[in-house]
Amino acid sequence: MAKTAKNTKPIDATPTTTSPMTNPPKKKSTTTKKNTASKNTKTKPKPAPRGARAAVGAPKAKATTEHPAKTDATRGRVGALEGAYEVLKTATEPMSCKALVETMAQRNIWSSPSGKTPHATLYAAITREIADKGRLSRFAKAGRGLFALAKKEAGGGA
Repeated sequence: MAKTAKNTKPIDATPTTTSPMTNPPKKKSTTTKKNTASKNTKTKPKPAPRGARAAVGAPKAKATTEHPAKTDATRGRVGALEGAYEVLKTATEPMSCKALVETMAQRNIWSSPSGKTPHATLYAAITREIADKGRLSRFAKAGRGLFALAKKEAGGGA
């Protein structure tokens, strides 16, 4: 007679233990949320996205900075750009910003009150005008560091 083992497993049975990689444990779901009352009862409106147009009839926001009123001392003064334009009107060739500042000071058109580099400020102002206004600018770059008056097209008509 053949003996049979008591605890024999069938060959095609699946293992009873599961690997944590193949069947990860499920997370418990939390469905309850606490509703907390806000201490602040006033709600602030959300700001409009950038570039959005204001609604018709909406009050306009007031400017936070105010420009000082022009006094008698500053009313008739000429700025650096205006002075450079006046100098270049009479110039026969393009000029550098240092030469423009010196000429404006000699003719008493404009002088820097206490600036250390007025030529750099003038250079920045002229190049900014050229970049902003393009073909409508009063100035044109004639070379490296040299500026002249822009040539307006004849018969352009305004």
